[in-house]
Amino acid sequence: MRTELTGIAGILAKGEDTVTSKLAMILGAMESRGSIVKTTIVRRGDGFVAIGICSHPHERPPATRLEEIGVVVDGRLPDSLELEEIGGQADQQALFDAMSTAQPFCCLTVSAGRILAIRDVLGQKPLYYGEDPDGTGAFASLRTALTNKRCFDQVEDVAR
Repeated sequence: MRTELTGIAGILAKGEDTVTSKLAMILGAMESRGSIVKTTIVRRGDGFVAIGICSHPHERPPATRLEEIGVVVDGRLPDSLELEEIGGQADQQALFDAMSTAQPFCCLTVSAGRILAIRDVLGQKPLYYGEDPDGTGAFASLRTALTNKRCFDQVEDVAR
């Protein structure tokens, strides 16, 4: 059975319109990863944080409870780490153990008004970060989703 790829993205910006439009643009650039899109936006002190996922209709992505726990995942989380732990009170050791596994995954979650980005240590499921000239920061599991239309000039692999 072939597993389809899922696309995940996150964005931090000052304006709600900026967060909404740029997240939609990034997820739209990953339409090959799925046409079913789910997003959540959280207000933080001086701006907004949003995360989203796109998946295929016949797939059930691990983030089906995005609104409840605020986690999006590309791949499969290690058995040692549950979605509720990430969105709730995962301890530092559980996160370290998850990142040290050979299981291919990357995930984004909103925590205390910030985005927490986690990926497997081998980088089998890549995760990229970019910033635009206005200081808006974004994560995506597909590099071209950030470089599309040259919105985010400086894009780097999260592992570097």
